[in-house]
Amino acid sequence: MPRGLEGFRTRWYYSALLAGLLAAAFLVRFYFATQLLPAPVGDSFTFLEPIYNYCHSGKLTSYFFNIDPTGEHRFIWQGPLPPIVYRLLGRNCNLQGLFELRIVFFLIIPFALAILFRRKLLSLGAWFCLSVFCLATAEKVGFRPEYLCMILVVLAYVARISDRVFLEGICWACLFLSSPVSGGLYGVVRAVDTGSAGLKEIPGFLIGAIPTLAVVFSLYPYHLGDWLVGIELQGQFINGRSDGDIFTYYIRSDFLPLWGFSLALMMAIGVFLNLRYLLLLPFVWYFGFRVPTTSYNLLTTVTLIFLQAYPLMSRRLRGVAAVFLLVPGLLGLVQISARDAVSIVLYHDSFNQTRATIGDLVARGARITEAPFFTFLSNPEIYDLSGKGFPVIASPHSEGGTAPSDAILISQDSGSGAKTCPQGTTSMNAPPQRPWWLLFNSSSSWAINRCKHAPAPLSRGTSDGIGIARSLDGSPGEIDAGRAR
Repeated sequence: MPRGLEGFRTRWYYSALLAGLLAAAFLVRFYFATQLLPAPVGDSFTFLEPIYNYCHSGKLTSYFFNIDPTGEHRFIWQGPLPPIVYRLLGRNCNLQGLFELRIVFFLIIPFALAILFRRKLLSLGAWFCLSVFCLATAEKVGFRPEYLCMILVVLAYVARISDRVFLEGICWACLFLSSPVSGGLYGVVRAVDTGSAGLKEIPGFLIGAIPTLAVVFSLYPYHLGDWLVGIELQGQFINGRSDGDIFTYYIRSDFLPLWGFSLALMMAIGVFLNLRYLLLLPFVWYFGFRVPTTSYNLLTTVTLIFLQAYPLMSRRLRGVAAVFLLVPGLLGLVQISARDAVSIVLYHDSFNQTRATIGDLVARGARITEAPFFTFLSNPEIYDLSGKGFPVIASPHSEGGTAPSDAILISQDSGSGAKTCPQGTTSMNAPPQRPWWLLFNSSSSWAINRCKHAPAPLSRGTSDGIGIARSLDGSPGEIDAGRAR
């Protein structure tokens, strides 16, 4: 066999192997998306709720995390683009369709990176490692806007190296309108890479960016001034947080462990190749390390620095940098997929089970005093989203009927086998029979636990509302950061 043909076949097998592995990882994650896993909690729910509300009611509202000074629960504290995109592309705004659409968005990344591979600006191995890192990042952040930001950063870079600066401007505008911090960090990283040479590209950049900003804000249901006020209020809230630490969010980080080392290496490589990257350090500290819970701001920065620095690296350094992306990506995908698999085994079809359980309780006129906020998505009919104020609905007791004597509190089943009912209540669920080796510290399912209060008689013709549990501080930061969720 001719040596050239043998080398071609070897490269073809290698390409097919890496593409097949990435496709397998994607299909695994897509399957879990069809099962509505992982159930949205913490940040993921914080951003899914306005998407869901906007899809179904046409009102861009946020009840779970509300800092609207008017009390109208308007979603004005983050970029408006993700809810708009999901509403335009979502399949009838069906919840399963939103989950599937979110994971399908990922496919944009490997196809865009393939352009860099064809132009020899990225090796096949680097294409695979970065794609795995991006997939793991997407699954870690869930419905947070940084997922869409990762896609836009890749597209913006591809547009730049293709000499389509106006397309880069469009991508940057979409990036800024998804997460203003991510948009700002992109501008800084881009500026330190190109230096004064990038100044001549500003007109073309603005030709793409300004019309895009205008179009999106024409679709935004609120005024620009309201959005600016909301962004300022959220910034004040974030600045006041003191929870979490660097180890939790950058090293032990759930579903993307050790990624802080990836960030440190990319920054070191950037500075080694171009001293202007030192100018990036204050921004990395201010928007990331200063408040560790905001580590998500730097996920796109890792990707962009890798793309910009890769063509300038030595062959050995390229391999090291790629491995530093692959390791947290693989570990994260294994961790989150294993937990989802265990959740399916222990709580088969947990979404529909929870929906049926709560639906039956409401139909029987149960006096429900509290429930996890994600039950809003399984049983949206029990919440009144048309009014102002926190969504509450009265249980359907008839005017002359007799209310049940026991009050019920619904809590999330953590999956850990530990007692999940709060003090003062007792579990109504059968004791779980769970092999210890199948358990994570938490479940990714929609499973709930029914907890019974002490009997409390109701007066004739009255009804109690269904409350909704939220995090202790109401923050959109990671919930239960000390556990693998």
